[in-house]
Amino acid sequence: MIKTNLRIGLRNILKNKGFFALNAGGLIVGLTAVLLISLWVHSELSYNKSFSNYNKIASVMQNLTFGDEIRSYTGQPLQLAPVLRDEYGNHFEYVVTSSRMNSIDIAYNENIVIATGRFAEPDLTNMLDVKMIAGRKDALHDISSILLSKSIAATIFGVEDPMGKSFNLSPKMEVKVAGIYEDLPKNSNFEGLDFIAPWELLKKSQGYESRLGWGNYWFNVYAQLKEESSLAEVSGLIKNVRKEHYTTSDRESELFLFPMAKWHLHSNFENGISTGGRIEYVVIFSIIGIFILLLACINFMNLSTAHALKRSKEVGVRKTLGSSQKQLIFQFFTESFIIILFAFCVALLATFLLLPQFNTITLKEVSIPFGEPSFWGVSFVLVGITAVLSSLYPSFYLSAFKPVKVLKRLRNTNKGAVTLRKTLIVVQFVISGILIIGTLTVVGQINHVKNRPLGFNKDMLISIPINNGRV
Repeated sequence: MIKTNLRIGLRNILKNKGFFALNAGGLIVGLTAVLLISLWVHSELSYNKSFSNYNKIASVMQNLTFGDEIRSYTGQPLQLAPVLRDEYGNHFEYVVTSSRMNSIDIAYNENIVIATGRFAEPDLTNMLDVKMIAGRKDALHDISSILLSKSIAATIFGVEDPMGKSFNLSPKMEVKVAGIYEDLPKNSNFEGLDFIAPWELLKKSQGYESRLGWGNYWFNVYAQLKEESSLAEVSGLIKNVRKEHYTTSDRESELFLFPMAKWHLHSNFENGISTGGRIEYVVIFSIIGIFILLLACINFMNLSTAHALKRSKEVGVRKTLGSSQKQLIFQFFTESFIIILFAFCVALLATFLLLPQFNTITLKEVSIPFGEPSFWGVSFVLVGITAVLSSLYPSFYLSAFKPVKVLKRLRNTNKGAVTLRKTLIVVQFVISGILIIGTLTVVGQINHVKNRPLGFNKDMLISIPINNGRV
């Protein structure tokens, strides 16, 4: 029976090529937009999840009180990590001090390469589960060593074996390559980590211990909790650590752990409380994707029901010859499913071709995960949802024609079908109007931000950071 339905469906599609092209075209455009949005949303939601310890890693942050306002900072003093290890070590697997991401000149022979990386304590490699290609993770215990990513090693040394090679890191520091690691995932907060250098090397070369006290917060502190420790409990335990050691401060300070799961999507703070961030864009684009899919389905339904009169005589003849309504529903559903499946395949191809331009616009490197079973599972669900939303009502509508009225060419007076079609058209235009107005509003706001007067002439102005060593 399925084979017969497929054959009849293909025959009808070939017979009505114009209707097929129009109906499939609308679905292709809609599904392409939905696929691109879905890939972007998935990329945002999977941020940092490639790290095996994702659920146990946190950044140590602090809330500082300025009058009636509380501001949240990721910066911490260099003295904090040792205290956390000594006094609360039973709750942590690792506590690591790290510099912020810095761009530094690497001089090798006569070549100079600008690399971005961190000076960090050795356990950062364990925390991030760095995959070593050569050398050892614990090489950073040697103050003269450095770990390089695979890509920056190729940029600096070309086809040479980098292991054991020495070069200058910034004017004052000579280091030796002690390991090469796989590039860290682009879909993470540690994207572009070209090198990891010893924290002790930076501390010694800059004389930090002799000139920096608890009043500075220049550095990042990352912690990985033990399996039995909870984030809320440990946050409560450590919240007064900085206050206890920095008694001369005129500002109230409170430490807390901010989990890696929230770094990317919930990074905005207001008065000491996480209030959102990029998650708002994820929600907005998810809603837009749902609206676009709904528009495509409504368009399919309207075209199918409008085309129904051409199929009425076929329905009447088949019912007269003994076909049941259930058989006809399945037949029309099969035809619709063929169109939807075809549209999805073409949309998938269009998505693949548009990804380079899409990545340029979104500043991401999204790809279609063809090799992941979950992708095909979600795709099957998407096709199924589209098929149900698009085809269910037209199938029931077409199969409900009365043979006597159809064969006698009496006018179909199904007011409910007409009302539903009109309602769907109105809904379609309302959603389209909302999306167009929203787009124009966003474009207007972006142009305003780009072109509004700054209040000063920015030409020939420069900014010079000052390190005065007084904190």
